[in-house]
Amino acid sequence: MRVLAMMMVPFVLVGCKSVVGQWEGECELDAYDVAIEMDIESDGGGDVAGEAEIEFTYNGTDYKCEGDIEGTRDGSTVNLVLDDLEDPEGVSCGDLRIEAELDGDSMEGECVSGEEDGDFEADLE
Repeated sequence: MRVLAMMMVPFVLVGCKSVVGQWEGECELDAYDVAIEMDIESDGGGDVAGEAEIEFTYNGTDYKCEGDIEGTRDGSTVNLVLDDLEDPEGVSCGDLRIEAELDGDSMEGECVSGEEDGDFEADLE
C-alpha cells in the first residue's frame, strides 16, 4: 500500500503543473493564422496573468500587437483572454480568447478572435 501511495505522488504533481513561463504557439483561424508569444507571469489561486504578443497577416497587411493576458486555470483546463491587443501606433487588434488543456509543457485547444475560431497549440520554451 505504501508503494502505491508513493507511485501516485508524481501523477498528482503533474496535474497541478503551473502555466508560468514563456509560451510560443499558434492559433489557426479559418481566414488567417496568428503566431502567439505569451509570458505568463503568475498562476496563483487559479488566476493567470501575463503579457502577450501576436503577429498575423490579414487582407495583405501585417500586424504585430501586444497586450495583457488574463485568465484562469482549473486543474489542466486553461482559459485565457489576450486583451486590449494594440500595435505600436495604438491600432486595436481586438481580443483573442483561448480555451486549452495543459499537458506537461504543451497546451492544446481552441481559440476565438471576433467571429473567427480555430485550433490552438503552444509549447513552453
